[in-house]
Amino acid sequence: MLLAEDDGATAEMYRIGLEAAGFRVRVAADVTAVFAAMETEIPDVAVLDYHLSGIITGLDILDNIRLDVRAESLPVLILTNDSGRNGERDRARRAGALGWLSKHETDPVRLAAGVSEVLDSGRGRSSSRPTAQLEARRIVGLQKGDGVKHGRPEASAS
Repeated sequence: MLLAEDDGATAEMYRIGLEAAGFRVRVAADVTAVFAAMETEIPDVAVLDYHLSGIITGLDILDNIRLDVRAESLPVLILTNDSGRNGERDRARRAGALGWLSKHETDPVRLAAGVSEVLDSGRGRSSSRPTAQLEARRIVGLQKGDGVKHGRPEASAS
């Protein structure tokens, strides 16, 4: 799976939680890294931060992903601090995003559960989970800020 998140500590927290749940995660810290990752391999599912550094949003990335025939049906979740009150949530839905997740309410356990739901529904392939499938609820005590190193994580293979 691909996780696009420009805040290093937040990306690391979600990566650790998703990997603990059995997912293979590739982190992209900016729009250039997202498209470089997509050139190499189309992930089974993508989680895109709405507010990446710069002028391009997660929705702009989603619109561009849909132009690639290899990824036109890629399952995408938007992860954000934004409420979506200005129409962003509706725009995301029209572009094909399967969910709009608030970072304030989405800890790594909930994100893993959301990704599992997408994959289990058949909307994505399941090769992001090469190991035995672990239930997200088995991740105990991993909350925002718990033991997360600061700084940008290195991208790992998806």
